[in-house]
Amino acid sequence: MAFKNIFSKAQGKNKVAVIGLDGVPYDLIGHLVNTGKMPALAAILKEGGSGKMRSSIPPVSSVAWTTFMTGVNPGKHGIFGFIDLKDYSYDPYFPNFSHIKSPLLWDLIATQGKRTIAINIPQTYPAREINGVLISGFVALDLQKAIYPQSLYPKLKTMDYRIDVNYEEAAEKKEEFFTDLFYTLQKRGEALKYFLNNEPWNLFIFRGHTIRNLSITILRWTLL
Repeated sequence: MAFKNIFSKAQGKNKVAVIGLDGVPYDLIGHLVNTGKMPALAAILKEGGSGKMRSSIPPVSSVAWTTFMTGVNPGKHGIFGFIDLKDYSYDPYFPNFSHIKSPLLWDLIATQGKRTIAINIPQTYPAREINGVLISGFVALDLQKAIYPQSLYPKLKTMDYRIDVNYEEAAEKKEEFFTDLFYTLQKRGEALKYFLNNEPWNLFIFRGHTIRNLSITILRWTLL
């Protein structure tokens, strides 16, 4: 089934789907669409909207996605990177979902009774209550703590859903890395289809980061 058709099955008005392709340059998307290599995405762009965006400062995923979720800059939402320092100290800590200081988009629309499905979103670990479904993205440590509501954990566990790929031995075991990469992508796609077909929603947010994983890993191979 074409990716576009998955969303066209959603019934009713007042629905918004946001698809984030993490680490994919806008110009590359334009080239692949215009040369006919991505017809499904071309169909989505024809009926939706797209455009270049300036990233956050600093332009790292934890900051950028928190800025997207809150609509404010790091000075207001409080996330400045993957590692920060405790107040009045040089002791480092790892900022997580609880350190975000501003209301999130799905919290705001929940006050109007709207439901959100958000899959693979960074800086949302450990998952907390939302009006809908939340599956945290990297750098989540435990799948069970990355899911809200908890009743969905058995389903995702049975599905063999993966939060991320294993980078540890990618350089030495390239074939296994690529197998893991595409298997993880497949499982994420299965989760996307399952929730679209089985959960009501007004806002659907899905982040794909296979290209980001691939780019970072190849860069590491180049530098090593």
